[in-house]
Amino acid sequence: MNIFSVIISLFLLLTSSTVSASDFNFDTGLALKSDLADKATITSMHKYNNRIVAVGIHGIILTSNDMGSTWIQAEEVPFTNTLTDVQCVSDSQCWAVGHDLTILHSVDGGKNWVIQYNDIDFDAPLLSIHMIDYLNGITVGAFGTSMTTNDGGENWLPTVVTDDAYEPHLNSVYSSYKMKSENGIITHSDLKNYKSIWRKPIIGYYRGHQIISMGPPSSGGIALMQLLQGTANYPIANWGHNSAKTIHLMTELERRVYADRATYLGDPAFVNIPIEELLDSVYNQRRYEGISFDKATPSALVSAGEIPLNESPETTHLSVVDGHGNAVSITTTLNSSFGNKVMVQGAGFFLNNEMDDFSSKPGSPNLYGLIGGEANAIAPNKRMLSSMTPTIVTYNDKLKMVLGTPGGSTIITSVYQTLLNVIDHGMGMQEAVNAKRVHHQWYPDEIRVETDALSNSTQAQLEDLGHRLRMTDKIGRMDCILVLPDGRLEGGADPRGDNTALGY
Repeated sequence: MNIFSVIISLFLLLTSSTVSASDFNFDTGLALKSDLADKATITSMHKYNNRIVAVGIHGIILTSNDMGSTWIQAEEVPFTNTLTDVQCVSDSQCWAVGHDLTILHSVDGGKNWVIQYNDIDFDAPLLSIHMIDYLNGITVGAFGTSMTTNDGGENWLPTVVTDDAYEPHLNSVYSSYKMKSENGIITHSDLKNYKSIWRKPIIGYYRGHQIISMGPPSSGGIALMQLLQGTANYPIANWGHNSAKTIHLMTELERRVYADRATYLGDPAFVNIPIEELLDSVYNQRRYEGISFDKATPSALVSAGEIPLNESPETTHLSVVDGHGNAVSITTTLNSSFGNKVMVQGAGFFLNNEMDDFSSKPGSPNLYGLIGGEANAIAPNKRMLSSMTPTIVTYNDKLKMVLGTPGGSTIITSVYQTLLNVIDHGMGMQEAVNAKRVHHQWYPDEIRVETDALSNSTQAQLEDLGHRLRMTDKIGRMDCILVLPDGRLEGGADPRGDNTALGY
């Protein structure tokens, strides 16, 4: 059968309600009616027009015609084991799959079901089904199992979708037919050929602390180290947190660092990123020599530093520390809220809009107002530049902090300020996370300032220096952990979002 290709993903939706096995009869071939059926663990559901069909453990199948307000248990289901997925292609034609390589079919919208395929001797479940129409479909499951039909399930034939010798579990299936029908360009080969790459972290030092952060194609680690290098020469602890002099220094550094970001950073597989040069202390000292404490530097007068090159760029964060001192800082993103707002039917994930992180038109701003250059221009198989800055800090070879945040272009400066709050301003973790923030990114030429971050006097001083201020509600959503001197852990969950700090 060559009517479609498949896209495999690793997703399985589960709910957490339970029901006792004693409420069902495993001796017969039928899943018996039960008053507790609507409280059973549901593994999958599918909506077609106004009808929802849900499947779960013990052969439970429920239907709803009022968007889930009320549910009716199916009349006849010849299966008492777990069902894992369900799909309807019309108001009447539905299929469900589950353990024992079982495929069920309904011709009355889920009220009654018959077995189309079953193999109790094969100890593996089917985990997902996708029917293109009432004739053509595919189901996949554990140990690389896959079967297709082109006659509505009268016959299910084994197929091969992976040549992996370890036979990985195939948890979800989605037809490229649907992708093409929506004018999408993603293919099975695109996903098959995508490889995660282990990147070297960016490592630097600030006031005796080792800073370990993310390397390209994220700009976060390089930008953070450049900012810290520029800050290390100044006694900001004496100047005071969010004083006019401290804010002036930070924003002057930021506009120069973001100018370098726009010019030199991109996918290292496509551009030669001068990492050593950008992190060179002599280079950065030269970059910051023009900073005046008498007036702001207009961003129009700031450009990237001169580096000779051989070749002529909504987010979730977790910070974790375990009882053995192992630490993980991880940031992942769809870019903007809900990505491009397209949910892949049957696969359970949103498509991202990370293309916005490329410089689609060098010199023009993206969603976050960031200016990009040719180094981050769009190209086939190229990875876009990001601002993600998951960071680990050590002191005297011992873990000190784990930090990170969502926030688009404000990620870098949020991590930067939180580090300064702890190291320079002597704050605890939660205090450092709570502290009001400011942000500058070269263009637009303005300082974004959280409400109540600065006193009226400080605002006036900055404006007298030539800074343009723009007030905003929230910058960043930090999630951090600080190791206290006695070994205890202090979590910092940002009150700006629905963040949480948990321990055990």
